[in-house]
Amino acid sequence: MRPPTAAVRGAALSFGDFSCCEHDRAVEWIAQHLTMRRDHFVSGFEMTIRVLGGLLSAYDLSDDPRLLAKAVETARALLPPP
Repeated sequence: MRPPTAAVRGAALSFGDFSCCEHDRAVEWIAQHLTMRRDHFVSGFEMTIRVLGGLLSAYDLSDDPRLLAKAVETARALLPPP
């Protein structure tokens, strides 16, 4: 399984460094496999700058609504529980 940060980075950087196929594969992986569960500890700082920032950057470049949906899901998961 591909680490989430690698997939997000691939989607965000694909417009300059990777081919269109790599971008499509990264976005497809993110849409199908990236989930935000609360059953383990993660660094809020790292999740914010790497995953959330990467998703928002990739969305900004591609306008793919799946990336925006995952960014919203990630942001909500980073909030403290109600």
